Amino acid sequence: MKFLLICLISMVLFVSSCSKSSVRQNTVKPLMELVYPTDQPVLKPGQPLCIKIIITDDEQIRSVDWSIRQDESNTSLFRNSLSANDTRHYVFDEKFIIPDQFTGDHMVLVKATDQCGNSSDIKLAFTVRN
Repeated sequence: MKFLLICLISMVLFVSSCSKSSVRQNTVKPLMELVYPTDQPVLKPGQPLCIKIIITDDEQIRSVDWSIRQDESNTSLFRNSLSANDTRHYVFDEKFIIPDQFTGDHMVLVKATDQCGNSSDIKLAFTVRN
């Protein structure tokens, strides 16, 4: 009986020591600092939309996804996913040449996700006029 009681207590202690509450959960989102553009650019087809964002995280950045949507219909016109190579500091520095078929108001969404699944995003508006 003593042996059974000791085994039971040992199992309870073992299971409780491995519970999720003893593991530190990372809930810190990546920080995103917009370098440019600082205003809402008005561009023509053929001109570049230049975007620079500095992304940092307390752990590691896993990916950076970005897309361009038409503002009125929310239709996705472009998307791309970049690997951040699990670094703590990533510079998103992209130059997108405006296609001829773009016209009107648009929104760029840049989303950074760390290795724990925490994410942050920045939205940028721009207008295309012929």
